[in-house]
Amino acid sequence: MSSRSHKRDRSFVIDIGYLRPGEEREATELFAAVAAERSWIGTEPPVDIDARTAGLAGSIAIGQQTLIVARVARRIVGTLSLYRTVSRDEQSLGLGMLVDAAHRGTGVGSTLLAFALDHARANAISSIVLEVFPHNDGARALYRKFGFIEGERLVEHLLRADGVRWDVIRCELLLAGEESRAEAGTSAP
Repeated sequence: MSSRSHKRDRSFVIDIGYLRPGEEREATELFAAVAAERSWIGTEPPVDIDARTAGLAGSIAIGQQTLIVARVARRIVGTLSLYRTVSRDEQSLGLGMLVDAAHRGTGVGSTLLAFALDHARANAISSIVLEVFPHNDGARALYRKFGFIEGERLVEHLLRADGVRWDVIRCELLLAGEESRAEAGTSAP
C-alpha cells in the first residue's frame, strides 16, 4: 500500500504512510511528548528514548507491529500502531494511536484510522481491538465513527504514577464478514 495525502483543510496537508527507516527516533519522541501529558496513553514519563527507539525498530523488523505515521510538513504528528497481541489469534490486531497536541481535532486521527483499516482489510485481518480511557471523549467518538464497539469496562485497571487507578474501556471492530454483510445489504452489528 502506498502513501497518500489527505487535505483536511487548506492550511496543511496530512501525508499518511508507513514509518520509514530512520524515523523511529522521531516517532518515539512524539510518543514521549504525549506520555508527558499524562492523560491520553498508559505510558507516563520518564520515557527512555534510546531503549524505546530500539524496541520499536526491533518489533517492526520481526513483524510484531506495523507503525503508520501522519506527517505535516515532513514532521511526524501522529502514529498508529497495529500490533500482534498475546491473547488474540493471528487474524486479530491490537491498535494504539496518538496525535501531537497541536494537531488534535484536525483530521489526523481520522486519516490514520482510515489508512490502518485499509491496511487491515488488505491483510485479511478479522478484528482490531483497543483500549481507551473513559475520559478520552474525542478518541471514543472517533472510534465509534469508524464502527468500533465499546465493550467491557475494566474498573481501576491501570495504576498511574500518582497511585490512582484508571478505568479503561475495551473496544473492538470486526472486519471479517464485511463483504458478505455488504452483499446482503446489511450493516455491521
